[in-house]
Amino acid sequence: MNPVRTIERIIKAPDIHWVGNGFRARQYFPDGDESPMLDRMSPFLLLDYNEPYYFEASPFDTGVTPHPHKGFETVTFSFSGSIGHKDAAGNSGVIHSGDVQWMTAASGVLHKEFHEKEYAKRGRLFHALQLWINLPERHKNDTPAYQYIPATTMGRYQSLDETIDAIVYTGAFRHITGPAKSHTPMNIYKLKLQPNSWISISENL
Repeated sequence: MNPVRTIERIIKAPDIHWVGNGFRARQYFPDGDESPMLDRMSPFLLLDYNEPYYFEASPFDTGVTPHPHKGFETVTFSFSGSIGHKDAAGNSGVIHSGDVQWMTAASGVLHKEFHEKEYAKRGRLFHALQLWINLPERHKNDTPAYQYIPATTMGRYQSLDETIDAIVYTGAFRHITGPAKSHTPMNIYKLKLQPNSWISISENL
């Protein structure tokens, strides 16, 4: 049995910054002490958390204008809200609350991200997270690809005593697997624990 590891570091909430006019984010890494943090977090490159924020209804585009990605993947989790994307090759789509978009930029993507038009016409609570994942060298020039992962396809786990709930996006938690395919073995899941409960998480991939 592997020894129990302790918490290495607690990251303070960083300052809020705007990505375009639609994403009010806190960038948890990389931070000011980038080099050791990035080495420790590989293959993860960046984590932007959009905490719950109320947007007023707007007839104008709300989001970020076309921008490039190359050599890595962006994984967008919508906890509340409808997020659209469109790239220069004509690919487009929308994810809604609970859904995930897993974009493999690989050889290169030019795209924009925005609050879906009908969703943006009304006042709304927006809550999301975006994670960037480096690609292995052998996959950096692959053809770009998308995985649309609806909330209904996520792996779900609940302990018998109902103190632990998990949504499994990729990899496995206990005996439950997630639907997303990753180029590097990893486990990504969202955990909810009841007060005074505890959990042991295996590192095995």
